[in-house]
Amino acid sequence: MANVSVREQLANVTAFIRSGNRAAAQATVDRILRRDPDEPNALRLLALLRAQDGGLAAAIKCLERVLEIAPGFQQAARDFAGFTNIALDRDALDDAERLPKRAMAISPNVSHVHRARARLAMSRSRVPEAEAAAKRATEINPELAESWTTLGTVQAWGLNQADAVESFTRALAVNPEASRVMMSLGHVHKALGNTEDSVQAYRARVAANPSLGKAWWSLADLKTYRFSDAEVAEMRPPCKRRV
Repeated sequence: MANVSVREQLANVTAFIRSGNRAAAQATVDRILRRDPDEPNALRLLALLRAQDGGLAAAIKCLERVLEIAPGFQQAARDFAGFTNIALDRDALDDAERLPKRAMAISPNVSHVHRARARLAMSRSRVPEAEAAAKRATEINPELAESWTTLGTVQAWGLNQADAVESFTRALAVNPEASRVMMSLGHVHKALGNTEDSVQAYRARVAANPSLGKAWWSLADLKTYRFSDAEVAEMRPPCKRRV
């Protein structure tokens, strides 16, 4: 490893984390930090590993150390936003309330941060706050499908189905392969009584993933769609699982 640069080792850690090889990721981070305990990118990756292991407090401490070393470390804003989602998943609501504010203090113009704010607000039934945060995410980066998806989800949740259709449609315009959005679009069209549009959205989801039982069931639940013999044969295995 003596001839491997720190940059290469950091890239390896990221690859290990994405592939699920946590042991190799941890070993490589430890190796970097033994040589330089204040390497900010290594500390940041250590924070991600701590968060994934369930140690949210330790992860936050690592990120705060990164900001002591490198006060302008913008990636920390995204990480604090990501930790917000972890906190919500674990019902750590005090952390979930605090982390987006910490992220905003670092960089208020990161769409990921505002999507986390929207999810937090939704979890607390603060509908106007959730929609405002989601809209801000789309303003910051209108070319990011995830931001439009978040906005559409908030609008659908707040029973603003017509606007949700527009937001989900924008998400698919940015990323036509966002197959999960097709289901969401189908649901809001169904709520509005737009049966043919629902059919198109659900069929697009089926085409993207024929093994998804929920898409087939959504078509069936419309009560108006007539399946061909070929579709009946194709839908039987996934519909037995209804997943």
